[in-house]
Amino acid sequence: MDQRLTAGRWPAGTHILIISDDQVFSMDLEMSLNFNGFRAVVMRSPPADTGHIAPAAAIIDVARLDFDTLDALNLLAAQSFPTIAVSALDAEEMAGLPANLTWFSKPVAVDDLLHAAGLGETLGQAATRTMPPTSRYRR
Repeated sequence: MDQRLTAGRWPAGTHILIISDDQVFSMDLEMSLNFNGFRAVVMRSPPADTGHIAPAAAIIDVARLDFDTLDALNLLAAQSFPTIAVSALDAEEMAGLPANLTWFSKPVAVDDLLHAAGLGETLGQAATRTMPPTSRYRR
């Protein structure tokens, strides 16, 4: 379900950008968000330019904190939409994140991600968001 973004083409609806090269994680998160009424778009790597996208939020899976990842995080954190990092790294390893970036340790509940992005009430169904039955990341 990987959708490619091009200038001027962004799916309609309350959309959330998922950036992850972990196919299982991104598919589970995409399925969970879609199941709960959001429009999730998966990218395997961060966009070089965010000028043509305007998601309600971005969720980035951080596997390692190297210079390329920090550049991508800084680019995303400077945007008008909230960016949330999700990682299996510990707090010490994540110390170099931009100050305005929220991050969670894996596993993480979709509710926590939505509330951190300010989207907990988007569909008027707070506390009713669930993961689909096939997901590995259950609340």
